[in-house]
Amino acid sequence: MMWERRKGEASVTLIVAFGLFQTCFSEINRASFPNGFVFGTASSAFQYEGAVKEDGRGPSVWDTFSHKFGNI
Repeated sequence: MMWERRKGEASVTLIVAFGLFQTCFSEINRASFPNGFVFGTASSAFQYEGAVKEDGRGPSVWDTFSHKFGNI
């Protein structure tokens, strides 16, 4: 019973959050940006590769670099 109630609360929260997001950004469109503005996206291998030593994955260059004190 408690799980069903929390599940319902989460659904309502998600719907409200989406509504607020849509309201805040509904007035933004391509004309809101200067001419020549280029949209872009980025990601890193660190976000996609997953944990070291899982599914046969070994440490990457980034794993080694980021775990040395003072590099980040």
